[in-house]
Amino acid sequence: MTNISRPMLLTQANLTYSGRREPPAAIVSSGQPDAEVWSENLREASSDLRYGYWVGQIGAMAVSAYPSDEYFTVLEGRVALECRDGHRVEAGPGETVLVRKGWQGSWHTLEVTRKFFVILEPAAAAE
Repeated sequence: MTNISRPMLLTQANLTYSGRREPPAAIVSSGQPDAEVWSENLREASSDLRYGYWVGQIGAMAVSAYPSDEYFTVLEGRVALECRDGHRVEAGPGETVLVRKGWQGSWHTLEVTRKFFVILEPAAAAE
């Protein structure tokens, strides 16, 4: 657990590496959209805040319900999020996206992508 009483420079080196994650084959629609994650959790009475770096490989997958609210900024690469109604958001370096809990659609990693993310969940859902 990090000391939250003082500012901290966030780098991959001072976060915990979670390993390579492969999505279930049933949701993959193209490529091999596996990813690596470096992150930390900051738990408080009212919420769970998770932040870190994500490096994703080229591919696409179906999202039936996004698990939490997430803000992310693309550092390198390009992603596209396509809603079921056809609305599409593409983001590249320096662009920030908000994905709301429950979002449904397709996540496309168009280029190998590195993003910084912040995820906020109510404390009851953080277990």
